[in-house]
Amino acid sequence: MLNLTVTKQLRDYVLDVRVAVNHGETLVVIGENGAGKSTILNLVAGLLHPDTGTITLAGRSLFDGNTQVILPPEERKVGYVLQNYALFPHMSVADNVAFGLLSRGVLKQEAQERSLGMLERMGIAAFADVRPNALSGGQRQRVALARALVTDPDILLLDEPLAALDVRTKTAMRRELRACIKEAGIPAVIVTHALKDALELGDRIAVIEEGRIVADGTPDEILAGGNGFVSHFFCGCVHSRKGETDG
Repeated sequence: MLNLTVTKQLRDYVLDVRVAVNHGETLVVIGENGAGKSTILNLVAGLLHPDTGTITLAGRSLFDGNTQVILPPEERKVGYVLQNYALFPHMSVADNVAFGLLSRGVLKQEAQERSLGMLERMGIAAFADVRPNALSGGQRQRVALARALVTDPDILLLDEPLAALDVRTKTAMRRELRACIKEAGIPAVIVTHALKDALELGDRIAVIEEGRIVADGTPDEILAGGNGFVSHFFCGCVHSRKGETDG
């Protein structure tokens, strides 16, 4: 379980949020660009530090502003899939997946075996010796997910995981991504600005506006809510997608 209660001064406002994600639950954080979505992921991952507050994950303290606990990123047991996937172009797919294990001190042979096992699980073992630039967008996403999950993280963080995919690919990848997250059985936090992604991927949706969560609930609860910003945001999402053939 993730519990996060933090503040952080950003350029235009103070991020002030409380987030809780249960074991096996997927929380989607949705909002406009610059609302603070990715900052939340970076605070959990340890790439940024809050000004005040606490972050706990699976019963461990990752950050505590009172006791000055600041766990380094490599000790947080966090799987992080970045928007551009951040795969190493000079490495094979298998080496990309094994990289996180090697950096944590896992012996090379074990890292290679675990890498191949994860690629098999993700259905892309046939591409183990291929370099990422030879893969499709959906295949690169699977590699990024494999690299994030092979280290047995306590949480999975995904920043706009479908943004780089074409409309046709997104439909299939939403289903695959949700199934993969559920199979992992760990809490997940997904950041997106796309309404359809939020509705189909999230067990819960948190709507963020200028650093504050203004609504939090199931997809049905969010859509039925009377919050003015939520209505405006979702209405804008729907209108902006008129004519889109995404299913």
